Amino acid sequence: MFDIIIDFIIQKQNDIGILALSILGILYISTLVIFKKFPIVETLILLISVGLAVFVWYITRNLVVTLLNINLIVWAIAVLVLACILVFIVILIRALNFKHRMRFYELTPSNIESNIYAYFDKKSHLLMFTEQFYNIVPKTYKKKKKWYKTVQKIICDGEEMTYKRFLSHLKGFGEKSFNIEIIFNEFTSIKEEVIKSMVTEDGKVRGYVLYNQKLTPAQVYKDSIIKEYATHLYNFFDSMNEPIAYFDIYNNGYVLTDSMKKLLGVEINNLPSELLLSYVVEEDMGIYKKMLLQAEGSNIYYYRLKTVNGIEWFEETRTFEGIYVYNIIHRANFIPRQIKYLTRENLETDIRVVLEASKPFTLVFITLKKVALYAEKMGKDVANVLVDRYFSKLMSNNGNQLRIYKLANADFCLIFTGNLDYERIVSDINSNTSDLMNFDIIFNGNKYQMNNALGIVKSESVSNPSSERFIVAGYEALNLANNTEYNKQFSIYREKKENRNSYQYDNYRVDINNEFLYDKRKI
Repeated sequence: MFDIIIDFIIQKQNDIGILALSILGILYISTLVIFKKFPIVETLILLISVGLAVFVWYITRNLVVTLLNINLIVWAIAVLVLACILVFIVILIRALNFKHRMRFYELTPSNIESNIYAYFDKKSHLLMFTEQFYNIVPKTYKKKKKWYKTVQKIICDGEEMTYKRFLSHLKGFGEKSFNIEIIFNEFTSIKEEVIKSMVTEDGKVRGYVLYNQKLTPAQVYKDSIIKEYATHLYNFFDSMNEPIAYFDIYNNGYVLTDSMKKLLGVEINNLPSELLLSYVVEEDMGIYKKMLLQAEGSNIYYYRLKTVNGIEWFEETRTFEGIYVYNIIHRANFIPRQIKYLTRENLETDIRVVLEASKPFTLVFITLKKVALYAEKMGKDVANVLVDRYFSKLMSNNGNQLRIYKLANADFCLIFTGNLDYERIVSDINSNTSDLMNFDIIFNGNKYQMNNALGIVKSESVSNPSSERFIVAGYEALNLANNTEYNKQFSIYREKKENRNSYQYDNYRVDINNEFLYDKRKI
């Protein structure tokens, strides 16, 4: 019987060999298709079996070679058949293991409610990262699926560690929450609060998952809306015909409208964060880098960009909501102004009103000395913002009833109508606590000093009062305070009075006889 089988194999060796190789090839390809990974074990079996079969057929072309009195070709056919059986067994084991994993994944929370980032086995060995995790990894690294090779460091609960140290750190805990930050470079990082949680079935531990906090229904709804209309965002912003850029978290860069591309002089649609930095004015680099450190909430940042038209101001709104960050850049809109300033004509009218009402008042004329410097250094728009914020603070400190008159680019006037205002103003100046004379304005994270010169006029200090007379008096005091040889930042108006006797001309007689001029006298 055994001899009959051997003779049959020798006679049909080509047909059996081709059939065995075909089955082996089909099994190998099915492994790649089903499990979507390179099968090392199957590859070794395939190479060894095929290599041995080719070698046998080569040496037995003209010779009959036997091993243990059995033709070597029979041994080669047996090896191919055995290889088919081994590959089939390996695939079956993989399938059973895959089914076990799928059962484990089915036991985890719904992906709609939570962002699951990774699966671990019962011994906390990493099984896989999920697509939800790759979605938050910058696209540059996501393509390789070897994102961890580009990680500079991972900060877990305040402790710096490598990728391998991080995985080892996770093994030390069964269930625990972690605050992690994965830093790729100076401009790219991921910050997340994640939870390692146990997955059980019938009281037995099946493995662990790493996920972030559950999403709210509003977040789920918004995510679906964003994905649905992502392709329409560009057309929407571009239709405004304004230079606009918005941040694309999946590409880790800014999408530019056509107007923004022309303004910056670039042709690419997507500008990486690192490349945008090259357009930021050097003096504003600190503000831009400070923006990158924001981890939550919503803020507006102002900085200047180098454009084909010169340096221009832009504002960027940066908002964090969960794992998402929303950024949009457009030209800074410093208009409309926050305060509507009154004119000199308004000042003249209001002075007449308080004079007719016989109310005591105090006029304070102000020169904002540093406004011209700020306008030259950062532009007129920013200087106007600083002036607005300064007077907004003054109005807030005075119950928002303060009337502010603009007389020139840096010259202003205020009217205080309270009985004790003059004493309070002078007292604050003498104690160096007066907001009228010195005040710091915070804009865009920087501090700007407002050092002013003051001319103060009290209502009782002007004789023959009139609107014009008070304004002239205020400028006299203000000019003195602005004089570099004057050693004070303020001047209080004192009216100068002429010192002359009050003659009553009717009490005197004048002799108008001039005959003495013509008398002839002897000398």
